[in-house]
Amino acid sequence: DVCTSGLLDTELIGEAVLPTIRHALAHLMRAAPGAHMIPAAASVYAQVISSDMLWSWHSLADAEAAGVPLSAYQLRRGEGEPACSGASAAANIQASRLVPGRDFTALTPPVRVLHFDFHAIAPAAGAEGGNGDGDSDGDGDGAGDGAGEGGTWANERYLRVPAVSPDEAGAEAHAVIFWWDLHMAAGTELVLSTAPAWARDPDQDRPQWRDHWMQALCFLPEPLPVGGTGGADTLLVRALHDDFSVWFDVCSAPAAAAAAAATEGGGDADAGAAAG
Repeated sequence: DVCTSGLLDTELIGEAVLPTIRHALAHLMRAAPGAHMIPAAASVYAQVISSDMLWSWHSLADAEAAGVPLSAYQLRRGEGEPACSGASAAANIQASRLVPGRDFTALTPPVRVLHFDFHAIAPAAGAEGGNGDGDSDGDGDGAGDGAGEGGTWANERYLRVPAVSPDEAGAEAHAVIFWWDLHMAAGTELVLSTAPAWARDPDQDRPQWRDHWMQALCFLPEPLPVGGTGGADTLLVRALHDDFSVWFDVCSAPAAAAAAAATEGGGDADAGAAAG
């Protein structure tokens, strides 16, 4: 039996590819190894960045602080607006148009944070055979916590922020850019990638221009100081997903956990990436 699907979007899973394939495997196909999925798997990669330009798209500027008289505006910020963190939903972005070092600063290397094997989609929470604890690959490690329809799965990564020189004041983490690679067939190296141009290996083909399947941007609730004096030198990045969305939590890593991650190689590019 062969199942082909193209239910993908910039966020990868926003067009219900997970519940669709789950249903196909349960009701329309023979059990593995008789079932063949095209595409066979997908990996999500993420990078924490600092960008005053991108943050300005997310947060309204303070006109008074910028020296602009309020009389020049017909619309004014409400009193509670500065405390509003905005939506956690991902925004589409043509990240290849951003110039590293000019439009943003990379605070971490790109790392694989989620992996989906389309031959073994985790059961929905509460369904027969579902573990209900967010252990998305069913290997018993219990990563994440099941919540809501379809469950919520999480994968934690400790990422070391590149050192800054003592004369630098550090930076602020503003957002997470993420993209995905699609592994078209099991046992082959045929990959369709949405990685931006600046994140690709030099021997990879030049990315195709698309108005779909771009890259995605998730803003942090507020800027997070990193590096310098008093800033985090290790970040805890939690990649979470349910059946339809991917989102991130980023915070300073506790010192003990950061030390353990460094000892165990937790900052390696693909170490510890869990199946989604």
